[in-house]
Amino acid sequence: MIGGALTWFTFTLSVAEWDQQQYVAAALAVHFAVALSAVWNRSRRGYWAFNKTLFLKVLSGILFTGVLIAELLIAISSVGELFDLKIDGWIYGWVTVFFIGFFNTLLVLSDIPITPRTHIVNNNNNDQSTEPYPKGLGNFALFVLLPLVLVFLCILYAYTIRVLFFANFNGSVAAFIIVLAIVCTIVILLVYPLRTVAEHKWTSFYSSWFGRIMIPLCVLLWDAIMVRINEYGITESRYVVIVLACCMTLISVFLALVRDPDLRVIPLILGIACLFGFVGPFSMTTVSYASQTKRLTSILSSYGVLVKR
Repeated sequence: MIGGALTWFTFTLSVAEWDQQQYVAAALAVHFAVALSAVWNRSRRGYWAFNKTLFLKVLSGILFTGVLIAELLIAISSVGELFDLKIDGWIYGWVTVFFIGFFNTLLVLSDIPITPRTHIVNNNNNDQSTEPYPKGLGNFALFVLLPLVLVFLCILYAYTIRVLFFANFNGSVAAFIIVLAIVCTIVILLVYPLRTVAEHKWTSFYSSWFGRIMIPLCVLLWDAIMVRINEYGITESRYVVIVLACCMTLISVFLALVRDPDLRVIPLILGIACLFGFVGPFSMTTVSYASQTKRLTSILSSYGVLVKR
């Protein structure tokens, strides 16, 4: 909350779309920093257990806060309708912002462990824990998300073959590749402890094969990005796609080359990317402004509106 207030006043942001994207980048950077706060002197399983608690608490916080916001907005609307009162639209917005920024934050922080539990690490560097793996979480990852990943892979590879031999390229494929990468990464993080379980030993091969399978799709993704950039330049939205493509490429190469990958590298890469996108000479606002200014100057010069002296 303090970080959000400082962000608002330091960078004089507004509610415009480009500033909202900066808010999101700053919020994600803080969340990844919290996820990495347990990185030092902790086993991999201990780190995973700590972030599992964070993940489940965030989900429950979203559910409780969403229900509460819906109830309050309906109540305010009912009062205005029944008593013929004029209720300004900004009230609904501020109620939503207050409960998401204040109430939800306190609710999530109320049940977060101070430090992650320490787990025993054996000589093979495989983390062991007496804490059982949540069965519901495993079923969700293995029987809901993983089939979705396989379906997306089949569709995208079929599309790749179609582009190579039969049809023209469609730049909108970038969105589908990014969705696939996000879902695959979530599955990797959720099933990480199962790699040491005998009946789920195959999950240890999932991350490495995911990296190898995604590398050709990374090439397709960059091709789609370059098509858009060459036509329209870089905007804030395309900057986000570029950053996600960089993260996707780095994570895919990392998973493909490292035999026993450390899952802490994933939030580290994502956190650094969010930080770069929010502030600095390579932020989304700076880069997109420079790109669009250059493009506008080029167009005006081509029509003789701007003449170099």
